[in-house]
Amino acid sequence: MRDVVLRLLLFLGLMLQGCGGENSYDGIHGLKSSENVDVSAAVESIYTIVQNDANTTYNLALEVSALTDDANSSLDNFEALQTKTQELILAYKRVEALYVAEKLQSSMTDIPAYVETFSAGDIDRKEPILNELANILDSNNTTAIEDALYKNAYKSLTGLIYTLYGDQESSTEIFAKMDTRRMEAMKIMIENIATQLLIIQDFYENNTTFLEDDDNAITILLNRLAISSNRLKEWRLGDPGGLTQKYKNDPDSTRFEYYASLSSLEAIKAIIQTHQDVLNNGLYEIATLGSATSEADAIQEQIEYLLTLCESFSQPIESDLDDEKIAQLYNGAYVLQNDYTALINALNFKQDIIEADGD
Repeated sequence: MRDVVLRLLLFLGLMLQGCGGENSYDGIHGLKSSENVDVSAAVESIYTIVQNDANTTYNLALEVSALTDDANSSLDNFEALQTKTQELILAYKRVEALYVAEKLQSSMTDIPAYVETFSAGDIDRKEPILNELANILDSNNTTAIEDALYKNAYKSLTGLIYTLYGDQESSTEIFAKMDTRRMEAMKIMIENIATQLLIIQDFYENNTTFLEDDDNAITILLNRLAISSNRLKEWRLGDPGGLTQKYKNDPDSTRFEYYASLSSLEAIKAIIQTHQDVLNNGLYEIATLGSATSEADAIQEQIEYLLTLCESFSQPIESDLDDEKIAQLYNGAYVLQNDYTALINALNFKQDIIEADGD
């Protein structure tokens, strides 16, 4: 009888302890909104970032589309198209980093592949496609351009970037190739890209699933950020830098995500800045409410460190594979990934298995 009483008292004490203090987690399902702890506003703030990024990216695609009409009329117009396309690339990196749609509706899973076919380091698939595009864009090719661009890969950002930059060719060199066939190809590519981005924009604008369950939203978000950190480390830094197991001690700048346009570093920075925006506009508050301020502080510190590293480069990251800062970014991204894992554990959410062989 005495043992039964002791067990009841212990159970009651644990129950009372779980109801007090800062920790509002039930040990199974994560944060529970209550009178004292309501994360709905923070979740809504984060979803606003997701929506705004999707809207901005789609509108940039429309601007790129408008500029294609006169791209071959002057070098200035062509360079304006290149500049606007760079803006589109960086905007899309934000959408990609926070792509929660695939976890909300299965039909959204493949859309990113239609926008941009290749992840960084996917050279085994990328090289054949680029070789095929070279043949498709050849002025001597008599196949109708609409028929020649039958693969989604041809009509993605990957294809558009190749059409605009070739193999790190100067704007003058590419402008000299801007014949009718290349112009028509660009229009088909950006039309497809804009169509896919509109699907994403419409989904985020009309789908409220993310806002209906705070716990589920936070789980999806945290896992997305962890996956984004892993892909930053493996594909965007490790593979081109010869730091991954697959390419150990075999660096190759062509594996950088935007080798052709020399904008891989800007893309990396855009991804990290997206993480920072999420942390500063909802995630830090969520972590604080879940008694995980120290974990959030670690993420904040690591993000600032990575951004400082990005700013310290004096030339494109593709230009010097011996630069020790590439390895520092790689290691820093690994720390960031682990910091997200620590936050997921501290908030008692479930972590997804991170696959390193697909984007």
